[in-house]
Amino acid sequence: MKTNFYTILILSVLVCFSCSKDNDENAVDQPPIQNDCGGGMAKTLYTECCVEGPIQAKSDQIISLTYTSNFESDIYEWTVQGNSITLVEGQNAATAKFRTAKNFVKDSILGFSISPEGVPACGNIIVITAY
Repeated sequence: MKTNFYTILILSVLVCFSCSKDNDENAVDQPPIQNDCGGGMAKTLYTECCVEGPIQAKSDQIISLTYTSNFESDIYEWTVQGNSITLVEGQNAATAKFRTAKNFVKDSILGFSISPEGVPACGNIIVITAY
């Protein structure tokens, strides 16, 4: 009877210690998923454009987005669709930096270029979610 008691006690202790480690300790912090435009735009009859950058971000994080297009322009615009991301720098540049809010969950950003005549040439929206 004592042998069964000690066997059960030892097995219980082993089970407790084997399950006590937190799985997050060994987890590798993965970089956020990126929106990639595929290395460039083809010279076509139509204007193509893309906003490259992370589609996942943490709260209160600086992220960088880049507008690429086969239409050459010197005028760029960035518009945040919601209110949980703010433009930090680069309003009239092909690359801009944004900061996510402390309560960030999801937001989208429109990047577009404007022709020398003042007409929007091409725009693309990127949706960014928290991870």
